[in-house]
Amino acid sequence: MIQNQQKLSGLPAIKYRYHAFISYAHEDKPTVEWLRQLLATFWVPWQRRRLIFLDQESLPAGGGLSASLSAALREARFLIVCCSKDSAESTWVNLEIKEFLESHPPENVLACLVGLKTEGSFVVPPAVQNVQDKLGDELFKPDLRGQPEKLKGREQKAVIKEALALLAPLVDLPGKDELLDQRKKTLIFGTALLTVLVCAVLGWKLWDDRPASQINKILAKSPDLMQAISTDVTSSKAMLPRPAAIADAASDRYSTTDEWLRTLVLTGHANDALAAARKIEHADARFHALIEIADQLRNGGAIRHYIDHWGHPSWETVSDEHDGKAKADASEQAKQTANEAVQAANEVVEGARKIADANVRGEVLVKVVEALGKVGKGVEAKLAAHVALAAGRQIEDADARAWALVKVIEALTKAGQNDEATQIAAEAQEVARNIKGNEPRALAQVRIADALAAAGKSAEAHEPARKIENADEALAAARQIKKLDARIEALIDIAEALADSGRHAEAGQIASEALTALGAHGSYWRMDKIFRLLAKAGKNEEARQVAAKELAARQQLPPGKARTEALASFDIPDFLNSVARSGTSAEIKQVAQTVLEAAQQRKYEWEANRAPFLVKLVGALAQAGKSDEAVEAAGWIANQIIRIQALVRVAEELAKAHQPEKARQVINEAQRLAQQFAIVTDKSFALAEVAKGLARLHYFRLAREAVESQASSQDKLAAYIVIVREYASERNPALTQLFVGETPE
Repeated sequence: MIQNQQKLSGLPAIKYRYHAFISYAHEDKPTVEWLRQLLATFWVPWQRRRLIFLDQESLPAGGGLSASLSAALREARFLIVCCSKDSAESTWVNLEIKEFLESHPPENVLACLVGLKTEGSFVVPPAVQNVQDKLGDELFKPDLRGQPEKLKGREQKAVIKEALALLAPLVDLPGKDELLDQRKKTLIFGTALLTVLVCAVLGWKLWDDRPASQINKILAKSPDLMQAISTDVTSSKAMLPRPAAIADAASDRYSTTDEWLRTLVLTGHANDALAAARKIEHADARFHALIEIADQLRNGGAIRHYIDHWGHPSWETVSDEHDGKAKADASEQAKQTANEAVQAANEVVEGARKIADANVRGEVLVKVVEALGKVGKGVEAKLAAHVALAAGRQIEDADARAWALVKVIEALTKAGQNDEATQIAAEAQEVARNIKGNEPRALAQVRIADALAAAGKSAEAHEPARKIENADEALAAARQIKKLDARIEALIDIAEALADSGRHAEAGQIASEALTALGAHGSYWRMDKIFRLLAKAGKNEEARQVAAKELAARQQLPPGKARTEALASFDIPDFLNSVARSGTSAEIKQVAQTVLEAAQQRKYEWEANRAPFLVKLVGALAQAGKSDEAVEAAGWIANQIIRIQALVRVAEELAKAHQPEKARQVINEAQRLAQQFAIVTDKSFALAEVAKGLARLHYFRLAREAVESQASSQDKLAAYIVIVREYASERNPALTQLFVGETPE
């Protein structure tokens, strides 16, 4: 019997349109259609689908072989004859075989058995028998009888394997075993490759999700962000220098960029800070940025921003500690940065020469002198001072000219050029003598003297610790005071002093005594002091009673500013925190709602302080462990942006309390609210606030993505500051003390 693999030898290299032409009797059509579908679609590695021709499907019936049917036979590589009782008697099957053999060798004829299974031998079309006679052997005929199209499971798999003997020659394989083997190997290889690819993708995803990857992405965007922020309010690259752009630490526009540059330096990314600074187009802003970097490298420390007890924006310097090598490296880098700053300063000085107003020109140059002196460039500062001095001399008004010279003297003093300052002081004093009016003349002379006195001197501050050496003696004396108000005040002072020294139990006893003396009626601010002392001493029940009296006293004030101020003063968050620790949930909600309502009605001296105050109120509840009440209180805040900030604060407190799931739920709610804003600027700011919260929860990727596409450059940079600081603090807890407080917005 001739196997199909024998038919592959000596085939002419002809390009055929069809892989095979199936010749069959109409009665066998269901099985033939199943076979055609199998041959056409069965997956063979690295092979496309096969084109299989069926005469009765593709060509109209006719009285003989039409031209199109004859063409199809010529364009088919193989002829597959489906042998059955009906096909053996079919004139058309025999005609098709004969037509095929006119253009193909007999080796290209394949055969299979179809139809019903019968006992004994089977019959084949006469034309097939002629092919077998020419070949001198029988064709291999896969047995597909028994309606395989209706079989299921193992039986169907067995018959499919049998039919693959017809597919193997169509794809140039010796036989069905080789076809199945190739398929198996390819599947194994494909599975292995897919596994490798999946692992690679997962590995890349894990690598990309790393906090370090998020920081690298942020650092890559830093230069372009700095460039965008530094040019967002100007249109001319050739704009003249501005004093505020050089050294105005309170400027909203530059405070964020300053914090970003200092953050980069503090977290070991000084080179990235320099790359960002170099992208700034305007010389004055670039000079300012380079000075900030050089100053940070030279002097270390960080600026901590906060809102003081009276609600005023304030700041302080927090020092850091470096080892010797780190200091040496930073010092060398500071020198290189300062040299770059000098180059930018030269551009600023040249630009300043074009300023027509001598006052403004002098002010710009004085800022340059101060900045250069701050980073140790005394010689360059002295040169810039001479240009500033020339500008000051051109001012006609004696008063203004004297003040201009004083500024030069002060700048030189700060730059360490004391001899130069002394020389100019003589000229300034002469100008001051010519100022009309005793008061302005005296002020100018005093300022000159102060500037000279400051040369080479440093101020030191020391605040001694408060100590109590004989509390019993002080207490006995206080009890002898006849005037009630004075006696109560003395008792409170003694209790506070004891509390400051850690003696809370004794402080609580004296606070109770002061409370008794105060009676049912008294000033709310005295009640507040007693309440805090009792709370610290652990006398929760007494503290609750005093808190209720204090709140009632505040509420009983006549409607108006005084009442609102009493209910929304900046010591209220601490009061609320203590209430939350000692009171019931109902009491806490009542107090919080009362205070929040007053705070939202209050007119602030700095209206921008409304947000941090309301946020601090809600944060006080969360800090005291009353997170549910805090979330509810945040919902009472009318302003949606402030509500979002409050929710972020609650989430941060929950994270500190080791409740990450609850924290995530709260931050998700904040993000949902942020996405609701229709105004682009509001959405940008709100998303930045959410990003800061996510960073503090150490969700660094989510934090970066929160501001990636919908936040402005300014808001994005403000969020990046927190992300980088939180990441750096996580890796190096020693940096945490440098990043305490509110960064400027």
